[in-house]
Amino acid sequence: MNVIVELLGMRSWLFGLIALSTVLYGRILTELGGPAVVKFFHFALVAIFAVLLLPFLSNSISWSLMYGLLLLLWVMVVSAVINNAGVINILLDFLVLSEPFLLLVLMINQPMSKSQIQTFRWLLVVFICIHVGLSYAQALAGGGTDDVKGVFLEQGAGHHVAGAVALTAAVYFFTALESFSLPVRAMISLIIASVVILSDSKQVIAVFLLGLGCLLCTKLGDFRKFFLYVTLFMISAAVLLFSAFTIFPALTTWADLNLILKGLTVKFGILPLIFTHYDSTLNWIFGLGPGHTVGKLAFMLPQYEEQLRSLNVSFSSVTQHAWNYQQGNYLSHSVTGSSMWSPFFFWAGIWGDLGILGIVSYGLLWVIVILRISTNDLARFLAFTVLIFGIVFSWLEEPGYMLFVVTIIGLSWQEQQARLPLQSF
Repeated sequence: MNVIVELLGMRSWLFGLIALSTVLYGRILTELGGPAVVKFFHFALVAIFAVLLLPFLSNSISWSLMYGLLLLLWVMVVSAVINNAGVINILLDFLVLSEPFLLLVLMINQPMSKSQIQTFRWLLVVFICIHVGLSYAQALAGGGTDDVKGVFLEQGAGHHVAGAVALTAAVYFFTALESFSLPVRAMISLIIASVVILSDSKQVIAVFLLGLGCLLCTKLGDFRKFFLYVTLFMISAAVLLFSAFTIFPALTTWADLNLILKGLTVKFGILPLIFTHYDSTLNWIFGLGPGHTVGKLAFMLPQYEEQLRSLNVSFSSVTQHAWNYQQGNYLSHSVTGSSMWSPFFFWAGIWGDLGILGIVSYGLLWVIVILRISTNDLARFLAFTVLIFGIVFSWLEEPGYMLFVVTIIGLSWQEQQARLPLQSF
């Protein structure tokens, strides 16, 4: 234990790497015969590492994130008391929402040397090679696009997560491999990004384009970068248009404006449904309770009711009503519709569970990430895509995606602190 504590004080990023490994490979271990609990081990691991790290918090950003998490926990506790939610609901909700920020604290608390950063980069290369290799193998095995999940095996939305992680890695390596020629970087990134096509993750492409649009808005005062990103946006749009009429016809879905408007109406129609269950002004402020509406936790709790019953887990009829609402429309139905229009998405979930203060306290954490940790355009772009994904899916509660993205954001911060040029990859 003393060795672990000493390492946390000196190299907390190393434990962040261990946590990332557990979330990426936990499902592979269970498929190889390991106990099912292994795929949830990362929650306990990150929480334990973060608690042990507390005496060694060494910078104001780490403390800011910790104070922000305490505020979020307070909102959860008050919401649970008001709505008679179980203590286990609070614990699970906090673990899910806090994990990415705790990992960020592990990543940024202590400075990394240039050699450590280089080692971390190459380990990310290994991680992605395994993920992309598995994705191609699954595609060649003849399964449908939903079977292309890379390392995210036996996960309902695994194919979407596989595409998002791959496209995130493609963007990072295209930026980080600047010591390679442009054609080589483009080829490597294309091979990685092709997982999006193999898994039919067209929603991921839409989110990344919107993220690039958000980044554009931050460059209005910098003509050179604004012109650069406008050009990049136009090239991306042209490539997507070409793909839609050649190798990826599913993209033509986004050409139907009428369908998009109908889909958005269905998706955001969940908010009035949630409001109808408010019976107090306090519900507007603190919501209906952790895990009681349309977040990922609410969706998953019934699946583990037998295991959690002895821990006094609580449920709400709101979740079932929301499910009936989703299945009652062909655009959002789990068989005939698209997950793009699903009413089970993160921002609706945190609004429904924790109310206005939940949105504010959680949003404050991302303000800290964007203003104090996202010190370059790559990190800001990834942060924007995360927030946009919260409108599409419950992905801000998806560990595989979230831990990978915040790892890159944290590593980018370390690169800036070490003044390590990307060309020295």
